[in-house]
Amino acid sequence: MDDKELKKYINDPMWQIKSKIVIQQQQFEMWLKKLFYLNDALHKEYDLFYQELFIVILFQTITEGYSYLVNNLNTISKTKNKYWIDWHKRLIASIGEIKSKFSSNEFAYLEYRRHNACHIFQNGYEIIQDNGTIKKKEELLINQALNIQKICKN
Repeated sequence: MDDKELKKYINDPMWQIKSKIVIQQQQFEMWLKKLFYLNDALHKEYDLFYQELFIVILFQTITEGYSYLVNNLNTISKTKNKYWIDWHKRLIASIGEIKSKFSSNEFAYLEYRRHNACHIFQNGYEIIQDNGTIKKKEELLINQALNIQKICKN
């Protein structure tokens, strides 16, 4: 493929949309494979590093992954690919069921652990910011901090 043909594809919005769908599907499937691999590895032997990765991948799967599937289902429902539609519906139901198993306190703790694994500092949980201002979502943050304290005590 020469440069002219390549530019034609790159500038074609339909090609861009199709490639995005295919690439994101592959990325999501790899994400699920990582989740299953880490789950199996942690059942065999505890490993702190694997546990942190598992928490990050689990949290992202039940939040961003779930939203991706719901949005993608709306798009692919227009196709006639019954297998792909059913696959999305099963995943949406399964991930929704997993998410429903967490209480709001457990989910807040899971989110905190994800942040802790991904960011060196937890400034998002700080009420007083570096510039001295008080975060507008103060009440929400206080509740999150209290929930995390409760979970850590149990």
